[in-house]
Amino acid sequence: MARRAKEQDKNTMPHDKQDRKGILPLRNDIIFKMTFGDARNKHILRAFLSAVLDLPEDEYDELEIIDPNLRVGAPEEKLGILDVHVRTKSGKQLDVEIQIARTPFMEERITAYTSKMLAAQLSIGEKYAELKKVITVVILAYDLIKDSERFHNKYMLYDAQTKSLFTNIIEIHTLEWQKLPAESDDINTDEKTARQILWLRLIKAEREDEVEMLATKNPEIQEAYDVLKKLSESEEVRLLYESREKAIWDEQARLYSATKEGFDKGIEQGIEKGEKKKAVEMAKNLLSYGVSPDIIAESSGLSLDVIQSLMK
Repeated sequence: MARRAKEQDKNTMPHDKQDRKGILPLRNDIIFKMTFGDARNKHILRAFLSAVLDLPEDEYDELEIIDPNLRVGAPEEKLGILDVHVRTKSGKQLDVEIQIARTPFMEERITAYTSKMLAAQLSIGEKYAELKKVITVVILAYDLIKDSERFHNKYMLYDAQTKSLFTNIIEIHTLEWQKLPAESDDINTDEKTARQILWLRLIKAEREDEVEMLATKNPEIQEAYDVLKKLSESEEVRLLYESREKAIWDEQARLYSATKEGFDKGIEQGIEKGEKKKAVEMAKNLLSYGVSPDIIAESSGLSLDVIQSLMK
């Protein structure tokens, strides 16, 4: 039984984790921070931000990597730790996040982190007029925005009916790489969108030949490739990477196990009480965690057709 489990773990383990000698993937948050959050790589960070945001180019002339730990105002307040926290030339604050695993309440988490960047600027005696704009850019390996097919969405505070702008002091960008267009459609994109697509393809790439090909299309991506190759040569960095991958793997397994246990229990109770609606709702929750429809159908008693209809 243990031997079978080990073989199964090996088969389900991500390709880049099995290949210890391959280039480390930028999609791992540790490698992401070491690349974009290193002051020595500001030119790479600048190129990425310039491709995504609509700020004047001179805003990136003086990028400062600052403390990712957001100030806590009270002992009971939740600490915010950002992936890459940046201050621009005029004092605007940027947070660049990468999220691979599906996380519940992601929209609320993004909003909370963005608000913390704004609130952390205020100390006793400071004026609201001195608040600087805050921008969050979150890169996602899964679809978060359900009512948009665009891979890049930009959110500000607007009136829902008139679309009049209330304030531009808060800005949130989502970049969902599952929604990237096919390479055959690249010719139809404008120059700025084309740069966004290149960066997202670099971040999501798992194989070195993918990164090498992208590096031929953009000098800053070539520099990012050089940084990745250097990081990949360090045994210490590899150990950090593998430790982080294991932590993510264990957390997803724990989340799946806990959710499945609750799901199975709820299904049993639902069947006993004839509450199929409850079973369906729990199936929806499990789907949101990325659990295979086959697994849900097998353990729930619901038909695969029902599960697939829920996915739509």
